[in-house]
Amino acid sequence: MEVVLDLEDVIPCTSMSSTARAPQPHPTPASSLQLQLHIGPLSASEVQIQLDFAAAPKAAGAGHSDMLRQLWLEGVMEERALDATLEKEMQEQAERARKFIETQLLESDFSWMRESRRQSGKRNPRTTRTSCFYDLSCGTVGSQKGSPLWMEGRGRWMHVRQGSAKLPCVKLYENAFFVLRVPFRKSGGGNFCNTFTVSMMMRVSHVSARGVMSSGGWDQWNQLGDGDEPAQIVMNDRGAIGSHNSFSLDGGSGSQVASGQWCAVSFAVDTIYGTVRTFVNGQESAVVRSPKICKDGQHALKGRLALFYSRADRPSGDRMYIRQITIHNVALELAQVAKEHEMLHELLIEDALATVPSYLQRALSSEHSVLPFKEVKAVRMRVRAIQSSAATKAYDLWRALLLPAPIEEIDKLHNAMKPHDVAEAARWVWLESSIEESTAPSGETLLHCAAYAGCEVLVAALLKAGARPSARGLVSGCTPLHAAAARGHVSICEQLLAAGAYTSTASTSGKRSALDLACLAGQATVARLLVESGGADPYMSVAGGETAMALLRRLGSPEALELLSELDALCSSRVQAKAGAEVEPERCSERDEAGATDSEDDEGAPDDREDDNDDELVDDGEE
Repeated sequence: MEVVLDLEDVIPCTSMSSTARAPQPHPTPASSLQLQLHIGPLSASEVQIQLDFAAAPKAAGAGHSDMLRQLWLEGVMEERALDATLEKEMQEQAERARKFIETQLLESDFSWMRESRRQSGKRNPRTTRTSCFYDLSCGTVGSQKGSPLWMEGRGRWMHVRQGSAKLPCVKLYENAFFVLRVPFRKSGGGNFCNTFTVSMMMRVSHVSARGVMSSGGWDQWNQLGDGDEPAQIVMNDRGAIGSHNSFSLDGGSGSQVASGQWCAVSFAVDTIYGTVRTFVNGQESAVVRSPKICKDGQHALKGRLALFYSRADRPSGDRMYIRQITIHNVALELAQVAKEHEMLHELLIEDALATVPSYLQRALSSEHSVLPFKEVKAVRMRVRAIQSSAATKAYDLWRALLLPAPIEEIDKLHNAMKPHDVAEAARWVWLESSIEESTAPSGETLLHCAAYAGCEVLVAALLKAGARPSARGLVSGCTPLHAAAARGHVSICEQLLAAGAYTSTASTSGKRSALDLACLAGQATVARLLVESGGADPYMSVAGGETAMALLRRLGSPEALELLSELDALCSSRVQAKAGAEVEPERCSERDEAGATDSEDDEGAPDDREDDNDDELVDDGEE
């Protein structure tokens, strides 16, 4: 059976816009289609459908459709290529930025730490684009005042001056720890801070196993996940810093923290590559690689971190000291960590130099600029060496002054002393034997001895170097003014009075002042100087003592009586001068405020003009 259908006017379907549904006119027939349907016998199990396009060329619309499809495919390919190029450029730009930051950190000497400490009204902590610097060395000693913001101390802690060097720092007692805010997010990708470095200057009283850094677990807001460790960075009982029970480099042990010493410690975490690197004093301590160090895992910082948090109690008497803490949002390399540790040690030495006596700071700073001190211990040893050398020179001067040695020898010994030697000698004290009031030079300081010997140049140098002009003898209670007055050294008494020496200080046993000793020794010139220039009162004495006037009367010699009358005259003139100064000044009603009389004009010439406001003039004396 065969059916033949002849379709003359086959009209292709046309698409209609979603906004315009009106029927469109039929286009001209494009071709004639003849459909033949052949149905074979069922026994052959074959059905054949044949479409026969008779002499019909391709429609013009089909060509346009293929061209549009081709253009669309080309546009899609161009967009994909543009996206790939843009993504590649963004990756290259991010890589250049990372290398730029690393180059800056590598070339940086971390001097911004020193500058941030010197700034007045500084912000603590100081934050930069890549770092957050907590300075714990600027608080109030004996309290928690002045500690950095964003820092919370748990347990007992306070600001102290540590050791004989008196270095400013924070002291942590048993089980105390710090919680610090981390102002960085999404470093290294992920949702949290996945690449970072923490550096600090620390000191432990004794080395023991303890937690160093924890990313959570100390309160309800920073919880650890299942299987997470309480501390991600730990220290073992040998002082090595590591993680996940790994504390050494491949093939050997790294640097370690030592008991009772200041150490710069850093640990760099990179969860992208699953590594933790620890450093001590600019040297690499350990490299740890573990699948547990993963992005947004327990090693990632989630806004805060805790230092020295541990669930186990630390040993009784355990003390920790911290000076600075720095958090970087990048994993530093060894060269960068070495420079940062070098700066932390420099700040430590600078604080050690700042705590030495002020008269030694200049000399030590000059030596440090030429040959830098490496440790605080070296600074203290140098201070002791200077003090020992200066004490030896002061002892030699003491012996030469008491002999007495020739002035040339004394000048030679004095000239051989450096400024810091003179400053140390100004504070030197003779301790080999007790010196009574009647024993030369009536006191234990070198200024006592120089005043007793009458060495004006040495007295001036000691006073300039900080010697106390009213320093009292340990046993005698006498001052250098006592020693100079008893020996009649007028110029030295003048120097001591100009430096602020007290004239009323009395000796311990004899209850005598410098004026008493001058009168007793017949030093009339010195006695007059003490009364006239020093303000000494010959009519006054301490309890149980004798006045200078009574002493002169008791001596009864013509010279003593003459000095008595002279001192009495000086006291009378001083009283009269004081009384005259307290008398109310006489009225000067003839002067106005400009300094001219009422009968003179402003130029000083007589004024014949009448003044209608005489009743408003105010008398200068009454005013």
